[in-house]
Amino acid sequence: MSSPRSNAVEFTGGYISELLDAVSKRDKEWPRGSRPWGNWRYGSSARVLVHEQSGYEVDVENCTTSARVLDWIAQVAKKRWASAEDVGMLVYALNELLLLQETLCSMGHERGPKTPCIP
Repeated sequence: MSSPRSNAVEFTGGYISELLDAVSKRDKEWPRGSRPWGNWRYGSSARVLVHEQSGYEVDVENCTTSARVLDWIAQVAKKRWASAEDVGMLVYALNELLLLQETLCSMGHERGPKTPCIP
């Protein structure tokens, strides 16, 4: 599995929803269908990662702690349709969208919960 290209978003702390807003703005710069996450696509309006073949959705906005992120990864890993590449690409997608070490876990310590900002 090759590492997807990076187009990082700067995040200075705060809420997961603010980070996802920044991702949505950056997302407009990507050519349609060019996302580097295998079968996973990010739906910025619903803030979910969708597995194109199965239709399974991962609610990115609810990934407010490292435990919740790990729970999503473990759930997908148990699905019959999920290949090792699907699980790996989900990790890449979550890391690119949420900047996991910067926002949720660093040096093995929980930095969450990051409460979603609800207008």
